[in-house]
Amino acid sequence: MSREAGLRYGFVLVIAAGGVVATSCTGCGNKAVEARRQATVAALASYPGNPQQSDEVRLAAVDRTKDKKIDILNLADRSVQSPTVWVNQTFLAKTESIPPRGQVTVEYSDLIEQGAGVRDLDMANVPVKTVEVQTAEGLFTVMGPSRK
Repeated sequence: MSREAGLRYGFVLVIAAGGVVATSCTGCGNKAVEARRQATVAALASYPGNPQQSDEVRLAAVDRTKDKKIDILNLADRSVQSPTVWVNQTFLAKTESIPPRGQVTVEYSDLIEQGAGVRDLDMANVPVKTVEVQTAEGLFTVMGPSRK
């Protein structure tokens, strides 16, 4: 390989490495923005109470304690739009819409305590007893949680 070709190759490697670093920093920034958004949602939230059961919103929860995650399964034939997951009537997280017969997974660290928004479910180190989902239509009961 000529010296000129070697320099070009080295330059290409430097540019590629810079792109990887820039991409991973962009991901870090997005995670920080999402964490701030979740903390803001928790700070402004108030548990609505009076969960209802519905044939149109049928959900089940699986608590994966060892993984520190909760799977929310949609058992119905319609999507659940812009849900807020409530755990133990105290911890909450906004999640993506749950497709029909699909699921979303919420990490314990994403479930922020309402009000102060300082602690998450992982920090609080409390067992998952109840899971509910709030949508624009109201607060709905979730079957379970079962443990995995």
